[in-house]
Parts: sequence; structure tokens; C-alpha cells
Amino acid sequence: MRRFLASFALSLLASTAFAIEPPREKERWTTLAIDELTIYSNANDFTTRSVASSLVRLRDTLSIVTKLKVRSPLPTRVYIFSDQRGFAPYCDAAIGRSDQLSGLFLSHPDGNYVLIDGSARSVDRVVYHELTHYFLRNTISGDVPLWFNEGLAEFYSTFKEHNDTVDVGLPVEEHIAWLRTQSLIPLKDLFAINRESKEYHEGSRQGVFYAQSWALVHYLMIGNPERREQLGTYVGLIANGRTIDDAFRTAFHGTYDDLERELRKYIRAFSMSYIRYTLKDLKAVEVPAPKPLARDTLLVGLGDLLMHSFSPHFGEAETFIAAAMKANPSNADAYAEMGVAKSWQRQTAEAETYFEKAVQLGSRDASPYVLYGDSILRRLDAGIRRGAGAPSPDIARARSLFRKATELDPHSAIAFSGLGATYAMTADDPAAGIAALERSLALAPSECNTIYNLILLEVRAGLRDDAAKRLDALARLSDDPEMVRHARENLYIADLNRANALGRAGKHAEAAEIMKSVAAQTTNEQLRADLKEQLASLDRVETTNVQVTDFQRAVEAANTGRFQEALAMIDALMPKITEPEMLAAAKDFRAKVTEYIAATKPKKKKG
Repeated sequence: MRRFLASFALSLLASTAFAIEPPREKERWTTLAIDELTIYSNANDFTTRSVASSLVRLRDTLSIVTKLKVRSPLPTRVYIFSDQRGFAPYCDAAIGRSDQLSGLFLSHPDGNYVLIDGSARSVDRVVYHELTHYFLRNTISGDVPLWFNEGLAEFYSTFKEHNDTVDVGLPVEEHIAWLRTQSLIPLKDLFAINRESKEYHEGSRQGVFYAQSWALVHYLMIGNPERREQLGTYVGLIANGRTIDDAFRTAFHGTYDDLERELRKYIRAFSMSYIRYTLKDLKAVEVPAPKPLARDTLLVGLGDLLMHSFSPHFGEAETFIAAAMKANPSNADAYAEMGVAKSWQRQTAEAETYFEKAVQLGSRDASPYVLYGDSILRRLDAGIRRGAGAPSPDIARARSLFRKATELDPHSAIAFSGLGATYAMTADDPAAGIAALERSLALAPSECNTIYNLILLEVRAGLRDDAAKRLDALARLSDDPEMVRHARENLYIADLNRANALGRAGKHAEAAEIMKSVAAQTTNEQLRADLKEQLASLDRVETTNVQVTDFQRAVEAANTGRFQEALAMIDALMPKITEPEMLAAAKDFRAKVTEYIAATKPKKKKG
């Protein structure tokens, strides 16, 4: 079982020297929630609503332009500060600097965090860029070409909202300037660039890789309507495992040189257009007006932000959360958040005490139940690794917490993932666990831990082919080779179960072939040694079966009066027999045949 929520390594537990004070008692903060977005703001209401609207419209526009059903299974918390003075301390806490920044996007396994300087003229491009990555990652379950991933994010980074319209694909002037003065990367090479390529690590989004990827996406999306449909075909083929060259030929019906000539001509053009949509086109929902934010809720939200910095600030976060508890002793979220702080500092017992309190307070938010369940699973996972097993009452408790979370939030991918994970830790019927994990993947197709646990359960359920397809997806999506290796080893277990079934059915040769294949591929030395013994045993059984068949043929020959033939057959067989009982039976049979031949041999007449 793999845990599925964020957990920080010990090296991250030591915060840098830093101090930040909670907001003043009288400081005005507001909030609004729309779909997966929760806004915390001390900017004016116009700014707050404008930023919220821009983020929602970006998501809606991405759905319209790309024809993708954009999903956002995890919450996104947006913190809008009225000015740079309020923005800078939290930005410094998050990444260690704030100079020349007006926006910041932090992505974590349990949610996104966006920081915005409300005094800036617009949302920072980096926020739109990273949100596009996030929406794309949670919409397409397969891998996508790196040039497309970065090019599309840059395409949307210039997103602009007006009163009743939005603009998409506005030119990035620095990219145009760069491309008109620098050499382009040959398209065949651009399409082959991955995250290990030197071109990807130029250190600046103004490098040729980002600029050319943006220009190509811009041309395919706006510059040539025919190519736009081909782009969708190409991305789909790559996501389904087709090679780069094969997908290109199939989708674009031409050569790299053909498309490169079109791109060069497009870059040299005097100007580039963009797309304008009305709110009616987007079927935009109304963004609600901000409401006053209770101080205890604000303190919990800011404490959560401080813990999700690249180097968590637990001391300051706990100060904020303790102040929230003092302001409102019935705030279940405050106890849940304190549980998170203790859990990440490996103070498991304290963490679960706070989680239990949050649940007792009857929170109507799914989060405390998910966090509590996750804490139990991580504790049990550690015990299993030590060989201690997973106590049934703890499993049952975690399962009930996750089930409650799914009832409170039927769209929570992590709640369904946790529910499914409880079945991966037991010998219970895996059907319910498989159903929960499939529901989670429908909400968040790219979550590797969910895929991993689903492979385990499908193997147990005998769904070997389904598990193999999941493994292909996991290998494409995961950056954890150990996770992929363990999943593959579980698939080998399914292969061995099939081999054993074949062996029991007498199909020893087929069983042996499967075992040989697994022995050649597994990285588990103990399994390889066990297979060697099993193969030797199968070989002995198969040899014995052949000898039994040959023995029976000799007996049939004797029964039909072909005694000399039977004698020749048994004489050829006996030196090969190693099984004592069979050898004794063969000797007895030979003696009887020899005796019968002697008894029936015609006697010579006396002269």
C-alpha cells in the first residue's frame, strides 16, 4: 500500500530562520468559494472578485479551446494580498524570496496554493502557466509531449479577462523577439525533447525551447484551423503509447520539414492573432460576492499555507492554528490542521488525537476524515514494512473515515483513493476496493498511488490483463522507479498464479514457460530461487509423466501379444527411470515378460 497524501521528508522538517505574525485582530479579510477554488483576501472586493473570475474563466476557456473535459479533483486555495507589503512575507516563507514577483503557484499532492499581490495590474503569468499544467495533468491520464505541455501553458499564460469577454493566445512579445533573432530547434529534435534534455533546463522560460514550443502551439491552435484538429489527434496518439515519429506521420500527414516551413513563415509574419470569447460562449457561472471571513477560519487557512511552503514553517503554523482554536474551540478544521502539523513532524499519536477531536466535533468537511484516515494508513504501512501487520480494528476505522469522507464529498478523489487503499492492506474481497479506486481515477486520472493500489487489487482479483494496462500507465506517469518495480512484481504474482493453475490442470509445459519468463524478468532474488526449484520440480514431473506414458505403451504392447517389442521398450526405458517405485514396477514387468517369452518359446525337438 502506498500513501496518497503529502508527506515531507525529515530533511524538510527544519524550517529556515523565519518569523511571521498572525494578522491583526481588526484586519478585514473576505472569502468566496466557487467550485474547487477557495479565496482568502484582504484586498478590496472588486480585486477579489476579479481575480477569482479570472482563474475560473481560465479553466472554462481551456475546456472550450482544447475540447478537454477539464477536471480539478483537488482544492485550490488562493491568497490575495492587498499590496506587496502583505504579499512579500508569505512569498518569502513559501520559496525564500519575493523580489520581482507578483504571483506564486505551489502544487502539492493534496492541493494547490496560489499567492497573488492584489496591487499588481493583473494576475502574474506564472500563475496562469502553472494552472494550465495542473488542469492538463488532471485531464489526460497518459503522458503528453513536453513541447506541447510547456507550449500550451505559455499559450494560456497571457490570458486576459475583460468585463464580458476573455482573450486567449495573446502574443508573448519576448518569445517573438527571441525567435526572430535566434536559430530554431529542428522540429524532429523539438518533438523528442524530454525532461532530461539539456534544452529543457535552459534556466529561463525565454529560452528557445519555451519560445518555440509556444509558437508551435500558437500556430496549431490559431494559425491554421486544419492543423488544430491534427494536434488533438497527435496528442491522443502519444498518450496512448504511439512513438513520436509514428504519431507525427499519422496525425499531420506530412514531414517535419513541411511543418517547420509553415512555422517559420508564421513567426516572420507581421502580427499574430488571438481568440476572443464571450462569457456566453464559455457558459460562465456567476462569481459570488466576497463574504466576511471569520478570524479562526483565516488563521487556519494561513497556517495551512505556511505548512505547504517548500520548507514547512511548523512553528509559525502551529501558532496560527492555536490562535484559531482559542478564537473558536469548536473549529474542527483547526484541530484537523494541527493534526497535519503533528503528523508531518512524525508525532503520530498527537496527530491522531487532534484528528479524533476534529471528527468528534462533527465536521461537515471531508478533509478531517481524509486526513485522519491517511494518518492511520501511514502508521499501518510503517508497521507492515517492519513485519508487524495491520490490525483489523485500525483498518476498519480508516475505512469508515474514508467512507464518511466520500459521503460528504462525492467528488473527492483522495477520499475514494484512501477507501480503496484500505482493501490493498487486507485479504478482504477486493471488489469494493477496485470500485473505489476506479472512481478515484475517474476524478484524478494521473494519480500514481491510486493506480498502484488498483494494480495490487486487480492482481488479487485475477484481472491480470487489466492490471497490465494499469502498469503501462503507471510506468508513463510515475517518477518513482521503485513504485513501478513493485507493481511489476505484483503482476508477476498474477502470472505465477496462472502458471500454478496450468500445472494443476496437467499443462506442465505451458506452466514452465510462464515460470521461465518470470524468472528471467523478476528482480526478487528469493522469488527467482523459488522458481528455480519449482521449474526443477515441474521438469521432474514432466519427465516422470513421459516415462509413465512409455511404460503404458510397453504394457499395451505386451497385452496385444507383442512381447519382444514390449521387452525392447522396457529395456530402453529402465536406464532413465529414477523414481524407485516405477523402477521396481518396470523390473517386475520385465521379469514377467521375459518369463512369458521363455514359456511360449517353441521347444526344439530331439533328434
